[in-house]
Parts: sequence; C-alpha cells; structure tokens
Amino acid sequence: MILGDADPDAIVTTLWVVFRADARDVKITDLMEDGRALLLNLHPKSLCSSQSRWHISEKELYAMILGVRKFGSFISSVVGRWAVSQNRDEWTWNRGQLVVPTPKIVLGSDSSSALGMLLILMMPGGKVDYITPKLARLMGYVDDAACTLYWPMARLQLPGGGTGPCNSRCDFLCRLVGQLKRMQDTPTHEDDEEPEEPEEPPYEANAPEPGPCVMVVDGEDPTSGPGASESGGIQVHDMMLNSDDWVEIHSAYATDDRSTYQSVRVADIYAVFNGTFKGSFYIKRTIAAWTGKVFFR
Repeated sequence: MILGDADPDAIVTTLWVVFRADARDVKITDLMEDGRALLLNLHPKSLCSSQSRWHISEKELYAMILGVRKFGSFISSVVGRWAVSQNRDEWTWNRGQLVVPTPKIVLGSDSSSALGMLLILMMPGGKVDYITPKLARLMGYVDDAACTLYWPMARLQLPGGGTGPCNSRCDFLCRLVGQLKRMQDTPTHEDDEEPEEPEEPPYEANAPEPGPCVMVVDGEDPTSGPGASESGGIQVHDMMLNSDDWVEIHSAYATDDRSTYQSVRVADIYAVFNGTFKGSFYIKRTIAAWTGKVFFR
C-alpha cells in the first residue's frame, strides 16, 4: 500500500505491506494492529515556496505521485511476478485501468479529490496549442502514473483527523517537517489562509459538452448573418443592459489586470479586440488565434 499526506509546507509518502488477501479489505486500523502491517519505507519532502501555494488537493495528489515515483519500480516488479501465476481470462479493463477479481495494491489518502484525480489522469486528446504550468505539471504526472494502469489496484479513503483511527502517522511526519523548519527559523506557510474555491458541480459521465456562449447586443445574431463563421454549438443570449451598464463593463474589462485566461491578462485580450493593445507581438498573436473560437467580436 502507498499511503501519503500533505501539509502546507511538506508532503510524505509511505510504503506498507498489509497482510490481507484482498486489497479492498484493507482498513486504517490495520496499520495499528500488531502483526497486521509492516512499514517498508517512507519519504518526506519539503515543498518549495511555489509548491506551498498550491491548493491542498494538488499537494495531496503530488504526495500520491511521489509515492509512485519512489516505489513504482519495486511494486511493478512484484506485480510482474504475481501476474505469472494468474488466470488472465478473468482480467478486464476499465478506462485503461486493469481490473482483477482480487486487487492487491492499495493507494490510500485522506483526500477524495486526490484519489479521484489520480483515476482520471490522462493525456489530452488532439493538439494542445497553449500549455499552462499546471497543465505541464499534470502531463508529467500522467507519465509518472502510467505504470499504475497495470497494477491490480484498489483505493482507500481514510479520515484525515478526528477522535477515531486516522492518517495519523503520515500527518505527524508532515508536521514534523514544519516543526524542524521553525526550529531553524525558516518561514512556513501553515498559518496562510488558502482562498476558498467555488464548489464544482458533480461530474456526469454522459453530460453534453458545454458550448461557447455569445453575448448579443440589439438582437444581432453573429451566427446567422452572411459573414457568419460559426456553425453550431453556440448559445446566444441577449444582454438587457443600458448604456451606463455597458460603460461599467467596458471599464471593468479594460482595467482587469488580475484575471487571466491561459496566462494572458483579460485586460490585454480586451485591448486586442478593441485595437488599443500596445504590448508584445507574441501576446497579440496568441490572442488573435482565439478569435472566432474562444472570443468573438
């Protein structure tokens, strides 16, 4: 079993042998029962300043990926020897993941988001024109976690705290790194408040892909005229705004230096579409490539 945890300043990953035949039967109490589990290895890692600013779910995912990096080769060699004696007619595949009647490998975390993201990591289909730092990082995770597709695997979500059994060992190791930093007068980020993120709607596997939305003024439909270039998948909405409202919107877009799309400031995008942009040619060319696809005049 690979078990990890994350803290504002550190992550840790651990490798366990749990003496149970079916990985789905593993419980957090097994790690506390004498003779039931054996700790083989552990690896704490201090986070740099940029990594410390990641959302906690990203840190939890990074802890799982670190476990695959450190222990993946060993686990794959064990799985290879196990597979020789198995009946492969009973094996199936679900979204590229090996599914066996009795899984043997457990990935454990107290973060349901990390376990869910690890399940759906995949390379984006088609051509990728613009790669953000986060996307590049996740694409690296896809390569690191590719070996797990061939593991007879189960997933275990365990409590991160409370009065009952929880992920206490990994949590202690993470906090120990922060304590050692404080002893050396090294700044930590444990007291930093993380920005609240809006709650995402539940994922629906068969939900239709959302189409782009075009805001129409004075009833003009950009998809119905003789010069229309878009042929479907566009939702058209009339914006019932007066002249003062449009002045406010214009001012908001023109002065928005904080919001970004694909690492490009919204103010720069708005300036390019209004012919007032005076920045670099590279940014202007990048924004121009979105015309008629993401943003519409």
